[in-house]
Amino acid sequence: MRGHCGEYNAILRHGFSVLLTRLFAPIADFNKMSSSQTAAIQRRPSQRLYAQPTGREVMIPEHEIMVSEVDLAGKITYCNDTFWRVTGFPRQLTLGTANHQTWHPDMPRAIFRLLSARLDAGKDAFAYVLGITAEGRHFWEFTQVVPTYGPDGKRRGLMIIRRAGNPGTLRIIIPLYQKLRAIELGAASKDTGISRAKMALDAILDELGQSYEDLIFSQAATD
Repeated sequence: MRGHCGEYNAILRHGFSVLLTRLFAPIADFNKMSSSQTAAIQRRPSQRLYAQPTGREVMIPEHEIMVSEVDLAGKITYCNDTFWRVTGFPRQLTLGTANHQTWHPDMPRAIFRLLSARLDAGKDAFAYVLGITAEGRHFWEFTQVVPTYGPDGKRRGLMIIRRAGNPGTLRIIIPLYQKLRAIELGAASKDTGISRAKMALDAILDELGQSYEDLIFSQAATD
């Protein structure tokens, strides 16, 4: 796993921005869509994209990256070919649908509270996310979320960059996420559950003396 270690250390130092510049052609700009296309996406209601979870896993190809973009309302405006191939989601239904429809039901929502704080400060955010395919299979993704800006300098949405998760990190993440999700689902309300799970996560990280990002990167480095 030394190759994985080097890749994750490089991500920690430089982020994905340089890597994306080398690997990808310019991503389609939501601002360049026609007014009718933009209006259609903004009007489209969110809908469930996936079947009942099957408990079966699918892997993101090791040397590929899934990329998508969402607008300020959290609706999907762009996905690359790897995203479509791994998830199997229908394009016509996916574009304009809320991004949370790509999360597996077992994904603890408290993790996104961590991401929001960094994104609100205009910073990139990293996380492990449990995704789901159209057929109900699950996959683990190591995710970077990057704020995107229009020509006027105003924030216009987010770019979400996903690659296969590190096995060493997942040995820590999977039981942690199971505990957090159980706390969320055991609460009387959604908001209460997320708050309690976030408090539990903060307590665990305080005990370890690490931030969440320290945890996910240090586990990758030791594998």
